[in-house]
Amino acid sequence: MNDVTMHKHASIFTKPLTERDAPGYRDLIYRPQDLKSIKSCIHQGTRAVTAAAEAANTPMADGESPAPGGTPSKNAVLLLPRSEEVIPPRGIVNSAQLEKELIRMFANAVMFNPVPQRGFGPAFPLTADGASRESTLVPEPDEGGIIKDTLEMFEDVEQAVTRWRAAERTADELASKSYLQLQIHKS
Repeated sequence: MNDVTMHKHASIFTKPLTERDAPGYRDLIYRPQDLKSIKSCIHQGTRAVTAAAEAANTPMADGESPAPGGTPSKNAVLLLPRSEEVIPPRGIVNSAQLEKELIRMFANAVMFNPVPQRGFGPAFPLTADGASRESTLVPEPDEGGIIKDTLEMFEDVEQAVTRWRAAERTADELASKSYLQLQIHKS
């Protein structure tokens, strides 16, 4: 996540947009996302996973450990019940959720800052007075710069997420191999 927050264009996404920064943003974007909120979700998800892991490693009432063999396993998979604490927008507990929220952040930026030649299109809601959103906004010459910066950052973040996922797969493969080797040696 440090790679993402230290990106040269990350300042665009650092904190939630206010009505003063972007008039009409909350009317057009139904689920705003920013890096500060994503980091907060990761923190909440980490707390939920830590609490669940501690509960799973606590000996049961009859004195038995929940892990086979009586000892907690480092490579065990922890399945959490679906709850608000482990699902965005409250919590992020895995790379798939993180990737989805990062992509949502970039998609929101592109949707709110359309290319002047294209505009918002007919699928976007009308303003309160019935006029289209396109007619209420006057595109500025550098508006395309936000989209260009967003797309550049998206490509860099996409590469980082690909590396994170590869590292997860490698760790999962190593864990399953060591578990298989452990099973072979037990027999």
